[in-house]
Amino acid sequence: KLKFLWLPQGWTQVSSFLDDLELRHHAHGSSHVDGLGAYRLYTHWPSWYSVPYGVLAKLGFYDKSVFQWLALTMSFSSLFFLYFALSHLTPSLIAVFAVGLYAFSPTFLQYSDSLANMPCDDLFRFSFMYFWVRNNTKWNTFFACLSFLLCTLTSLDSILFILGFG
Repeated sequence: KLKFLWLPQGWTQVSSFLDDLELRHHAHGSSHVDGLGAYRLYTHWPSWYSVPYGVLAKLGFYDKSVFQWLALTMSFSSLFFLYFALSHLTPSLIAVFAVGLYAFSPTFLQYSDSLANMPCDDLFRFSFMYFWVRNNTKWNTFFACLSFLLCTLTSLDSILFILGFG
């Protein structure tokens, strides 16, 4: 059984289909208000980022290192998208420097192999940036919209970033 993923709010049926998850808690727990009973508190992390891990578990991969390799693949792919987006806007040397600053930042180094939302969030946010700055065909527009949609399913924080960038 998969013991380190939790059952995200709002995705009970999807998560249960993908795997019988053991840890059934919520990021902020539950609360009681004036006789209304228990209700779930808001969290700003939609749970799409757990779906790729659930699919791997459904395929029989339960080792944490497999999930970390998937997270690392998404994280390093996001660096390529960031580089190509920035190199379209700036000289290549500046793009390499900017990607290097991000790649060696404590945030990236600590969360690039995590099972949290950051690897998916970075991948879709930076792929949106890439397809948006290369918006010269209808396919780039389609992939920019697809990246935006997937990013909204990963983190609502990124919607503010994307709307500010676009």
